Amino acid sequence: MIFVRMIKVGNNPHSLPFFKSLKVQKLRNSFSQNKERNFVNGLYGSSKSFFIKELFRDNKRIFLWILNDKETAAYHFNDLENFMDKNDCYFFPSSYKKHNTFINTDSQNIFLRTEIIKNLSLKSKPKIIVTYPEAIFEKVLIKKEIKNRKFKISIGQKIKLENLNERLFEYDFNKEDFVSQPGDFSIRGGIVDIFSYSNQLPFRIEFFGNEIESIRTFEIDSQMSNKTFKSIEILADLENKHSIQSRESLIDFLNPETLILIENSLYVQDELRNSYKLLKEKTYSDEIEKENLNNLFYDGKKFNLDLPQANLTEWHNVVVALLNFFFMLVNIEIGLPTILLLPITTTCLFDRSIS
Repeated sequence: MIFVRMIKVGNNPHSLPFFKSLKVQKLRNSFSQNKERNFVNGLYGSSKSFFIKELFRDNKRIFLWILNDKETAAYHFNDLENFMDKNDCYFFPSSYKKHNTFINTDSQNIFLRTEIIKNLSLKSKPKIIVTYPEAIFEKVLIKKEIKNRKFKISIGQKIKLENLNERLFEYDFNKEDFVSQPGDFSIRGGIVDIFSYSNQLPFRIEFFGNEIESIRTFEIDSQMSNKTFKSIEILADLENKHSIQSRESLIDFLNPETLILIENSLYVQDELRNSYKLLKEKTYSDEIEKENLNNLFYDGKKFNLDLPQANLTEWHNVVVALLNFFFMLVNIEIGLPTILLLPITTTCLFDRSIS
């Protein structure tokens, strides 16, 4: 039996000796070598977020963390935002406003999904993506289709306003008097405002005749210019369920080197199946064509088989609940047993009550 005494060092939780233990080092080595599927016991609450943040620091690749529900996913995402650079963690939500109600979409959620899918389709830098079953239930466009759903605009480019207007309609943009959310565009004289699905601020494009003279972003409330550009990329709505483009599950879309962390694979599979069953039983004739369901949504029947075996870690909460260890102040003794080396590596990080 190994005992580690954890002592507060300043106010920096990164210095906890826990991460220097042989147990954690062996788990890190398992991740880096992609040897096997891992099961981890004994982490509760925010300790999971902190542990994953430390793993990410050592394994610079994409992490996909699948939690059991939206609330839990948002909780851990908020943790990660406080623990690390916000550019290293992303929240991947469902595009719909309400749980298992596949009618009204949320424009901000569509923006978040589009931003992540766009980045993943390119050679993007390592990041942690936090999500939940209802979000991965919706399939995403295959990479080839994404290339066909965007176009470039540059200063000096010549294009007729009516042609730009028509193209924006083809890319599922809505013409409004003023832009207010992703997917809006407006035309006033020689000024075109476009709120792309992959940008946090709308673009303002000024024409001189048929030639683009300037491109800049602007604040919606104040209408003040923000930043100028020589060229920009306009991305269409990748979540449009009326489109006939080929789609695939997020699991298949990801790079094979992605490390997947999952709370409970059987629970996630059941949630995917239940959502698909619910969708088939209901009639959304104006929103979703039933014959297109399989192309749009992931039924989860082969979820456990689709998961990679080498780059997968699953939490098994079968030990005594533990207070968030990094909030403890001084003199905390935690019992750490040795790693159980089975065909699947099971790592019990905490196995005793705090004394």
